[in-house]
Amino acid sequence: MRLKNARKILILRFSSIGDIVLTTPVVRCVAKQTGAEIHFLTRRRFAELLTGNPYISRLWTYEQSPAEQIALLRQEGFDAIIDLHKNFRSRALVFRLGRPAISFDKLNVRKWLFVRLGINCLPPLHLVDRYFRALAPEGIVYDGEGLDVFFAQPGSPPVELPKRF
Repeated sequence: MRLKNARKILILRFSSIGDIVLTTPVVRCVAKQTGAEIHFLTRRRFAELLTGNPYISRLWTYEQSPAEQIALLRQEGFDAIIDLHKNFRSRALVFRLGRPAISFDKLNVRKWLFVRLGINCLPPLHLVDRYFRALAPEGIVYDGEGLDVFFAQPGSPPVELPKRF
């Protein structure tokens, strides 16, 4: 797969606040370096973090399961998916969409060993650097510009959040 040739890319990161903010360099670099239309799927309660991001063409949300959007996502005709969540739900969604996908190694066993047993065998790489390591074979490189946080423009409609946040 070549992201550089993609016209429409879906990025997946369902939660949490900090992890979604850590995806913003990926969103920016993929958008700038490919020129593709970037779509992003996350839980509705986290949508406010991304609503003002100028690199996202369309923000998709769901309440209970990402599969809530499967029919509409299929209609979009994505050229590629970047799975930055990499869990059962995101992998199932990628499978059901049937599009080429890139993901990264979450190092779950190593994280478990560190948290539960105090055995630190994690590489000295920040999560953002691990994201870009997965994207490197596609020619996407980190621009060094840090994280992005954008605020919705005054007068723009607010994102409707669930009653329980």
